[in-house]
Amino acid sequence: MPSSLKPGEVSLNAAQRDRAVGVLVGKACGDALGAAYEFGPPLPADEQVFMKASAVFGVGEWTDDTSMAIAIAQCTSGAGVLWAPESLDDLVSRWVRWSSGAPDVGIQTRQILSALGDEPTAQKAREAALRFYEDNPQRSAGNGSLMRTGPVAVLSLSKRVDDAMKLARWISELTHADPEASDACVLACATVRHAILQGDLDALIGLEHLPVDRRDLWASRYDEAITRTPADFANNGWVVEAWQAAWSAIAMTPVPDHDPGSESFACQQFQHTIENAVRGGRDADTVAAITGMFMGARWGRSAVPAHWWSALNGWPGLVARDLVHLITPIFGRQHKSVHPRWFEHTETHRAPFDADLILGAAGAVTVLDELEVDAVVSLCALPSYRSKAITESGREHHEFWLIDSDRSDNVNLDFVVHQAAETVARLRREGKRVLVHCAAGQSRTPTVSAVYGARLNNSSFNAAWQSLARTLPVVAPNGALIGAGEFLAPGPGGIGA
Repeated sequence: MPSSLKPGEVSLNAAQRDRAVGVLVGKACGDALGAAYEFGPPLPADEQVFMKASAVFGVGEWTDDTSMAIAIAQCTSGAGVLWAPESLDDLVSRWVRWSSGAPDVGIQTRQILSALGDEPTAQKAREAALRFYEDNPQRSAGNGSLMRTGPVAVLSLSKRVDDAMKLARWISELTHADPEASDACVLACATVRHAILQGDLDALIGLEHLPVDRRDLWASRYDEAITRTPADFANNGWVVEAWQAAWSAIAMTPVPDHDPGSESFACQQFQHTIENAVRGGRDADTVAAITGMFMGARWGRSAVPAHWWSALNGWPGLVARDLVHLITPIFGRQHKSVHPRWFEHTETHRAPFDADLILGAAGAVTVLDELEVDAVVSLCALPSYRSKAITESGREHHEFWLIDSDRSDNVNLDFVVHQAAETVARLRREGKRVLVHCAAGQSRTPTVSAVYGARLNNSSFNAAWQSLARTLPVVAPNGALIGAGEFLAPGPGGIGA
């Protein structure tokens, strides 16, 4: 471990950090999408699914699947590492407090947590879970520990893989002592860890961490999963079929052709796969949450559609950006938000092709009342208190991670630029006055604005960029961002054309 890293922190590149954050955000997306379809029948392959309210949860609101995972991410705040005994005791206490007021808690999980008394500990939870398993050996392998396990993989990235897999099993056994449940958690955490680090999915990469006599069984279960559809796994409340249904959805969903000009992006497999998981029905939110965990680890937070990102919300009063802030501490100094000096730059300019599109640097978010804007589109990472202040001001706020660097640092670059420009277009169609900003307002801001302007006037990216260059005091073209803009704008001609 580099000397600059504290215990629990891990050195990752930009793409790996995007994928690490994507695990919790991805599972929340699947959970919130599936919530309104829970206990429903399977749906036809061509039926659209939407984030909508259910009888219990609001639009975009996650359920117990994500709430329990959030508690895992939160419990490192004291000791700093998930595997410390005090962190695990803290985790169980958080689950107990959450369950006392939660509208939707699994039967087995509620029974375990309610038996822990006034001073819950991890050891008491394990003992209660074991008693439940001994008393109910045929119905103690629910999917309740698998659905929450993603953050365990993320927060243990600094550990040796063997130790991380032991931790995955240990945390599963806090409520689910059946080996079927903990085996599934080990496999899932190994998959997530590998996807974050390597960028691809491997369902069985953790097989060596299972007891030898159960490895062939799980391999055969995977073989079955990839030859069937999610709807075929009708007993998906059982951890095995929930795991199989998720892998079935992944296997049946192809990676789209990457053709930005036609608004087709490879990373849209993230969305399409989660939708297919929901269509499997029954315990749809949990299967979709498990699927989202895997797809987030594969494609990253940057693959999340803007309309899903803006809708996400849930216990304990969090929104999507808060899920990000739960994970970024493990990156240490690698995760950098806007340098404070850019908040001193409050000057703004109207876009030449749309007087109600205001362009600026990060400092513009400190003078929103003066600007009289209704919405803010941020193209850089803001400190959490700045983001919160924008939202609390009553303004609509959308955040996109773009890095003023090369394409390798900008995961799913074409898709992110497209989503940002489309968000600006939607806000303007709704009659809202919009601020678009990045850190300095010189590269990311004109790139996204030029894509919007080119589409607005059906002109070339070059024409829109040049009009911005005449308006803004400084423009600093970034080759990777410019390339994405040229792909996405409707007309011919790039910078210098």
